[in-house]
Amino acid sequence: MKKHSVRLGIENLIDDPKPIRRKRVAVLSHHAAITHDLRRTVDCVAEMPCELIRIFGPEHGFWAVAQDMEGTGATVDEKTGVEIVSLYHDYPKLPSDRSEAGIQEWKTQLATAKQKLWPTEDQLHDIEVLVVDLQDVGSRYYTFVNTMANCMEVAKRTGTRVLVLDRPNPINGVDVEGNLFDDPAWHSFVGQFNILPRHGMTIGELACFYAGSDPRYDCDLRVVEMDGWKRKYWWDQTDLPWVPPSPNMPTLATATVYPGLCLIEATSVSEGRGTTIPFELFGAPGIDAFALARRLNDVELPGVGFRAQYFQPTFQKHAGQVCGGVQAHITDRDLFEPYLTGIFCMKALFDLGREGMHAFDWRSESYEYEPTDERQAIEQLAGTRRFREALEANSGEPLAEWIDSWAADEKKFVRQRKEHLLYS
Repeated sequence: MKKHSVRLGIENLIDDPKPIRRKRVAVLSHHAAITHDLRRTVDCVAEMPCELIRIFGPEHGFWAVAQDMEGTGATVDEKTGVEIVSLYHDYPKLPSDRSEAGIQEWKTQLATAKQKLWPTEDQLHDIEVLVVDLQDVGSRYYTFVNTMANCMEVAKRTGTRVLVLDRPNPINGVDVEGNLFDDPAWHSFVGQFNILPRHGMTIGELACFYAGSDPRYDCDLRVVEMDGWKRKYWWDQTDLPWVPPSPNMPTLATATVYPGLCLIEATSVSEGRGTTIPFELFGAPGIDAFALARRLNDVELPGVGFRAQYFQPTFQKHAGQVCGGVQAHITDRDLFEPYLTGIFCMKALFDLGREGMHAFDWRSESYEYEPTDERQAIEQLAGTRRFREALEANSGEPLAEWIDSWAADEKKFVRQRKEHLLYS
């Protein structure tokens, strides 16, 4: 496969550091933001003619050592000696006291913890330029871009310029898929904006989209663009090194299935966390792996096949238990539709649960700072109640009608995003 040379936003900033010269600077970044020669963005900025005041870290922490929905605290970067401020903290899980007063207290604590997803104004008041360099994976559930948006919101109030150093969308910038939110009630930290599950935009383009779609985010924004990147490129068609941006995003294949298979997080089924191939592998105790593979292969989803697999997660759901499941094998990524695939994987798991093969249930714990009696995880991810209702209706017609409605949403979103695209 031919490798195309892509010059990253950070590398263009190195060539011309004028945007931060003699400025007081903070950086929102993580370990995956590196140059071709494997230097961290924070180190590159620290060497520029500016004053690096602080570093902000997204979910999973700067070094991505925390699992999903695990908070991290403030620390100091060993290389630069600069404080790292966490923008993702632990939050209280469902309490043992299920009385009305106990639940209300828990919700109050959740709301308080949720406010820590934003930097404080004091943390940006002394900053002239906030440099953002985060590797996204191309799905609306992935929280890094929402941390960027939260910083943009505060930066508008403090008069801080936001300088986004652009990086590729690893699963290309052409293909889009899925539905928009049908009710603002479903918006959360895994879906703050009305975009598609597979949006086909870079982090710089998303920043422009956010600023243009809601005045709260219309800050003093600049994007340092890439050179050489084309929308049709997948990550492995570039000359860039891959660094897993989060603990359960080990490969490009993971990022490719993630816009659909992430939906399994909203259930009692293991999405493969605690294995070496999360999201490609999923299942639960009691499932006949061969029956699940047969059911999914009978759907004849484009560009993917399913192989029966038994596995034992080492942590999180069903840790230490043998699960029956499947591995999704992408046979043609240009034909593959991850969100559609995720929908039918969910349907197969739900139907097998209804048939008594395993104990299927919707997620009962709070999900991304939201109590389940107000925003269930599946509504946060799918952006609608229609999907769950279609499964529970035990009829193919509501599901088919909902899937057919995506075409209008996709057309609408492509039109909305057009003015914010930076690359051809």
